[in-house]
Amino acid sequence: MPASRQPSRSPWEDRFTTPTTDLLLDQYEGPAQSLARTALDQLEKIAGQPPKLEWLGLSWKWTLVYKVPGESEPSAYLVPTPDWPSIALPVPIPIAEDILTRRGSKYLRETLVHACQVDQIRWAQWAIQGKAQLADVLKLTTGIVEGQPV
Repeated sequence: MPASRQPSRSPWEDRFTTPTTDLLLDQYEGPAQSLARTALDQLEKIAGQPPKLEWLGLSWKWTLVYKVPGESEPSAYLVPTPDWPSIALPVPIPIAEDILTRRGSKYLRETLVHACQVDQIRWAQWAIQGKAQLADVLKLTTGIVEGQPV
């Protein structure tokens, strides 16, 4: 009788084994890897400290959480989904409304319009598949951290 085989899990999905950041980012090839590493570095600069790797449940699994020193809640999340890296942000309603009504790029608007709203925050997540998309999301992250419209 053949031994049963367990399907292998990616490090991102394995709740019981804490991966390293490099292991999570090494799953990408070519442009995805470059974008993920750039996002990692830039989000650290914006937050002012390195991220913490946390298990965040079935949707975000192992995620890099960025928290600005002195703040009680995280400002950004780098979610290393297997296909492409994504960045999730808690966007305050005034900033979200500003982007939706006049200022934001189409890429930001299309996600924000469908983002789930909880209290005074819109929770949005962008798959990062290009440099321009990453630049837009990083600019928004900077605006959120600084409390300024983008």
